[in-house]
Amino acid sequence: MDTSAGAPFEKTTVVPIYYTVWNSPLLVPPPSVELPLDITEGVTLENMEGIISGKNFELWKEHISTQDRKGLAYISVCLVNRFKSHVHVGLLEQESQRLLYKVFTCLRIVKPTRSPYRMVQFKEESGGVDVFRFTHPDRREVNVPDAETLNVINPKDIYLLRKVITPFLNVTKDGPDNLRRAMRLFEEGYSEVYDPALQLLVWVMGIEAAFASGGKPLRREVLLQAIEREVGFDRNIYEDSGDRGFTEVPSPLTVRDAIQDLFDLRNHLVHGGWIEKDWAGGKARRSISGETVLYADVLRETASFILRKSILSFLTAPAQ
Repeated sequence: MDTSAGAPFEKTTVVPIYYTVWNSPLLVPPPSVELPLDITEGVTLENMEGIISGKNFELWKEHISTQDRKGLAYISVCLVNRFKSHVHVGLLEQESQRLLYKVFTCLRIVKPTRSPYRMVQFKEESGGVDVFRFTHPDRREVNVPDAETLNVINPKDIYLLRKVITPFLNVTKDGPDNLRRAMRLFEEGYSEVYDPALQLLVWVMGIEAAFASGGKPLRREVLLQAIEREVGFDRNIYEDSGDRGFTEVPSPLTVRDAIQDLFDLRNHLVHGGWIEKDWAGGKARRSISGETVLYADVLRETASFILRKSILSFLTAPAQ
């Protein structure tokens, strides 16, 4: 707790969400509800456009390029947490950052987008705002599966986020170890892994972790039964795809259609095999741009879908 003497500073932490119906007017119809929206206690989704500018990062001009400073200043729709603090940087600042990172991770589980995690903290002053802390910008693009490249966050996603954020925060605090591992592996697959084959491996690890019992993975036949129960074999893995707003909607592919191939490909890769032509056979599809999406990449889409739907199933389950 911050117990320093003197008047506290009014401070704000923001995490930009770059792909939403509120800041992507050319991709989607106008949103049915307006911002701000409450997410959970102390956290809102707001339009913060114009609050900060590139000038707020001039102090770091010898360490961060002009392009990166402009990128940091380009914020509009953000997760926002406001708080008061007596010190420049201390526990309250760290707690605010951790809270928004958890909400950002939960939003990715609700619907993955190409938004990278970025954070800016500033305090309000009479002359405007003073940025005092931020994450260093990473220019690498988030390597989302093809079916997720056009995803945008909409009001329906925010309503689901509201529903699951409290159980999500509870799990991160003292929930089952296996479910915490599954959530961590899901996010790390997006934020820290850029090789598609490794992403598939990480997400399948997450699937097995989600259903692990007593620290041990389930046999495949038992695991498949659990996935069928919690996710459903008849679910179309493209049901949340942003492509569905366009004419080139991917043909339905159910969990049942792909799940055995997913585990077979995982085993093939971990034992030193690679993706031969057989894996890109008749089950390949066309992307919205007309390019071929190989079947191995379709299975990467499948891995992401099954893992996040498994996590959501546990987060929305009635309390025992």
